[in-house]
Amino acid sequence: MKTLVKSIGAFELMAKPLNFKREILLFDKICYEYRHYDALKHMNNRPSMMSKNLDHLDFLLAKGLMELSPNFSAVTFTDIENITLATDKKNKLHDIFDVVALLEKEIYTDISADLETKSKRMNNAQLVNYLNHISKREKLLNSHQARLIALYLSLKENKNYVSIYETKLINDNLPVTTTKEEVLAFILNKIPILDLNTTWEAILEYKSDEDAKRKYYALIDWVNEVANSNMTISEIEDKYNYLYHEYEAQLKLHRLKTTHTRFEVVVNTVAGIAENLVRFKFSDISKALFSINKDQLDLMEAETKITGRELGYIYDVNKKFGTK
Repeated sequence: MKTLVKSIGAFELMAKPLNFKREILLFDKICYEYRHYDALKHMNNRPSMMSKNLDHLDFLLAKGLMELSPNFSAVTFTDIENITLATDKKNKLHDIFDVVALLEKEIYTDISADLETKSKRMNNAQLVNYLNHISKREKLLNSHQARLIALYLSLKENKNYVSIYETKLINDNLPVTTTKEEVLAFILNKIPILDLNTTWEAILEYKSDEDAKRKYYALIDWVNEVANSNMTISEIEDKYNYLYHEYEAQLKLHRLKTTHTRFEVVVNTVAGIAENLVRFKFSDISKALFSINKDQLDLMEAETKITGRELGYIYDVNKKFGTK
C-alpha cells in the first residue's frame, strides 16, 4: 500500500493533538514534512501541545510507522529539471512548486511581518477572524506541500506516496488531485477517528490479523479498480454506498442463518455423542465432531461470496474501533 504524506504547520500543531491512528489503519506509513518536524524539534519554549505532538511524532518514528520527507527548502527548480521525467510530469511538479513558493511567501513572509502591526489595530473579534484566515491559508499551503512531496518522491524514487487534500479552499487555480487520491480521501473518511485512548498495540495487532489483512487487500484492490475506471468520484461514492449497505444487510442475514445452523449442529451432535458413548461407538463420535468443523468452514466460505465483500475491512474497522 501507499505511504501517506502529511504536512502540518505551526497553527495546527498548537491547536490540537496529532492523531494519525486512523491513517495507519489505511496506510502503511506516514511521511511527515521534514521542515515542520525540524522546526518543532529545535523550538525553544515549546507550548505544551507542541511538546505532546513532538512526542507523538518521535513515537511513530521509533516504531517505524513514520519517515521524514526530504528537506524541500533545499529542492530547487534545477533539482526538478535533473529528474528523468516526461515533460508533462515535470510541468506538474513545477506548477505545484510555484504554488507552494507563493503561499509560503504570503504566509511566512508577508503576513508574519505584518501580523504584529495589524494585531494592534484590531479588536478581539477582528483578530480572531484574521488568525482564522491565516490558519486556513496555512492548511492550504500544507495540502500543496504534501502534494508536492508525494508527487516528487513517487516520480523520483518510484515508490508509492500519496497526499490527500484536507481543505476545500482550492480556489487559486491550483493543480487538481487524481481520482485515486479522491477515492482514498473518501475511503479514509469512512474510517472512524480513533479515540486517543485506543492503544497503538491494539491497532497494530488488528492490522496483523490474517483475516483483517485479507479484507484490507480486497479493499485496496477495489480502490485501484474504481480509480482506474471511467467513473466520476460521485459515481464511485454511489457504488460504495450500494456495496456497503448490501454487505451489511447480507452479513446480518448470513449471521442469523449461521447462528441457527450452528445451534442445530450442536444439538444434534451432542445427542449423537451421548448415544454413541453409551454404545461405545467412538468412530461415530469423531465423525460427529468433524461435522461441526465442516459446517464452520462452509459458513466461512459463504462469507467470502457476499455482495460488497470488498468493503468488509471498512465494516470491521467501524465495528471494532467506532463509537460504541
